[in-house]
Amino acid sequence: MRAGINCALANRQIITHLTRQAVAAVFPGARLDLLYDVSHNTCKLERHTIAGRKQDVYIHRKGATRAFGPGHPELPLIYRDSGQPVLIGGSMGTSSYVLCGNPSSRNSARSAPPATAQGEP
Repeated sequence: MRAGINCALANRQIITHLTRQAVAAVFPGARLDLLYDVSHNTCKLERHTIAGRKQDVYIHRKGATRAFGPGHPELPLIYRDSGQPVLIGGSMGTSSYVLCGNPSSRNSARSAPPATAQGEP
């Protein structure tokens, strides 16, 4: 699984690099800054409170992303007040959403579900 995740991360870096090169060929001097990058198929060792006890558990987010709520100590300062941003991409026939983690995300191991589980608001 780690090899697959590493391959996906490397692939995204290569795609970003090639995209920047293609844009620079058409628009010399243009800057493409990375605004947001999050994996949605991962398995990580995380600490969660389960039945009132803190435990280290492996969390496999298949199609979901981590979504820390406001004030979570692992969030960068820029997101500390609002919560972790989460992008739920749509398709040609469905909407896309920009959400953020909220305090109740701890009920789902601090995850935001994939787009197919969201439905229309």
